[in-house]
Amino acid sequence: MNRIADPITKLYEGLDAESLDEVKHHRTPVMRFRASEMADCGRRIWYRLSGYLPTPDSAWLDLIGKEGNVLHDVVRHLCVHHDMPLSHFELKEDGTVQESPIMVKQFTYDDTDFTMSCRDDGHAELSVGMAALELKTLGFYYYKYLSEAYARDGDQGVLERIQAKHKNYVAQGNTTAMLHDLDWVYLLVVARENMTVGLYDKAKDRRTGGAIWRVTDEAKNKLLAKCARIQRHVTSGRPPIPEYLDGSKECGQCPFYYRCHGAARRKIQGEEPTVVYPVPGIMESTK
Repeated sequence: MNRIADPITKLYEGLDAESLDEVKHHRTPVMRFRASEMADCGRRIWYRLSGYLPTPDSAWLDLIGKEGNVLHDVVRHLCVHHDMPLSHFELKEDGTVQESPIMVKQFTYDDTDFTMSCRDDGHAELSVGMAALELKTLGFYYYKYLSEAYARDGDQGVLERIQAKHKNYVAQGNTTAMLHDLDWVYLLVVARENMTVGLYDKAKDRRTGGAIWRVTDEAKNKLLAKCARIQRHVTSGRPPIPEYLDGSKECGQCPFYYRCHGAARRKIQGEEPTVVYPVPGIMESTK
């Protein structure tokens, strides 16, 4: 019988195989903008909507996503059990959560028609009114710096921090609220490291879920203008310019890097083919 050094290698082999299989069966997606991508580079969204082949997710990234899903379910169960006013989802006996159907809406902006969608975490009943719940699980440093901002400047410090360092939280929350005709967003953060729900300032003995903000007309128009612009690029077949410099964190995490900066660099250096997919043998031809 063949033996392996450590059985955990089978887990990572399995995750890698699943991710690769998803790519092999990749199909051009429905022409629909997602709330979760509204802070992404416009060119990255264009590649996705245009049907280009993404790079397979790493096993590590896959596990991060699975952990986030589990923590989302656990936190929502705990909140409802302790009478926190959250709704718009159904708790299951097996510990999972049945979320409401994906919200899909049609928009016209700047004479351009497009569709937007969101998979929301729920709704929160606040003193200011009903809000879109945006639940985010944070790694050690993200949570640490957000906690320090809260201890230093309270709620305003948290808002300034997420607007500067977590624009995806703001954009996703704004999009979800807009699609549900809600005026407010309630951000609830959870520390992955020790399962701390919300932020706590020990020195002042005060707590907050994370942040609450109103969705302005300016914020809505910014989102709609971005979708309209990318929609026109998809229709024309011409990609928008990249929004980040090669070597940035955003580019390093982009599943279409090999098509974008990666291909541009190879072309400048005179290498052929200019487009090289990270996994040999999958992409036999290029667009």
